Amino acid sequence: MTPLDHENATATVTISGLALGCYNKATQNYEVAFLRHECHVPPGDPPQFHALQIEVTKKLPYGESKMMYEIRDNEHRIFIDAENAIAPQDPIYFVGDDYDDFNRKQLVGDFEDFRWVVDFERNLNGGEPVELKPPTCPVTEMYISKPRLYADQESMSKTLYNVIPLDAEGDPIVREQKAFGFFTEGLKADITCQNGGAVVFRVDGPQGFHVALPHGHGPHQIKITNICPPKAESEEEFESRNTEDDATPANPNAAFEPTDFRLFYSLIEDTGGKKYDVMPMGQGEGAVCNIGGLTKSENILPVPVSSS
Repeated sequence: MTPLDHENATATVTISGLALGCYNKATQNYEVAFLRHECHVPPGDPPQFHALQIEVTKKLPYGESKMMYEIRDNEHRIFIDAENAIAPQDPIYFVGDDYDDFNRKQLVGDFEDFRWVVDFERNLNGGEPVELKPPTCPVTEMYISKPRLYADQESMSKTLYNVIPLDAEGDPIVREQKAFGFFTEGLKADITCQNGGAVVFRVDGPQGFHVALPHGHGPHQIKITNICPPKAESEEEFESRNTEDDATPANPNAAFEPTDFRLFYSLIEDTGGKKYDVMPMGQGEGAVCNIGGLTKSENILPVPVSSS
């Protein structure tokens, strides 16, 4: 496994929020489906949806230029193309020889290891490809060309989490919760071009546009988030994480609050015959809006469409 080389990248892409991704070996694209689901709001408030916000920071010889965009509909597609790119030898970064030899119940090791991203196939479906279904919410598609993928260490969960199966009505079966571990809510991708090459950020659709990010001044930064509007919240300090001990047994008496984790099943049929949500063990931040991954499937885009 070749080491990461962030400084030599032409551009770095950061993705966070409700999305499902899959690396397509045939096209060398990382395919991302942003799930534009309706947010939970207090009774009487107007409806709100996951907001797809984009920040592009272009590095220049004399400084930098920052551009902000927001996609409010599902009539656009996003492409991050690589002109004269260097295809990575190891598109998915991890440490060791065996990809399945990973313990997420201890917050130790390399926090950029891609396996910190929740894998719905290896972690929850017995290592088998999941079945995708026509999504029950709008989806915005994105394709990233020739990326080097790794976990966003700045988005690591602050506590250990349990997974909780949901019944047919979507209610949690709390007595059947089980330890899951730590995970990151975001991932990153480095794209490296040769001299004279460039990363091109492109949005196709009504009033589409593109931004060229040439190699040599970077790494340029492309940040894409798909989250609900922020709420007032308190956070525990990073140092309060338990980094030495294995996950403690599940606490069946802990209060449960639904998270966006369950919304992945608007595109995934089920995992191991079940649908899950997550909750922190003991005290901790309960809100979750993470990117998930598929590492057994060949592709995720285009998403299935209804036959009716």
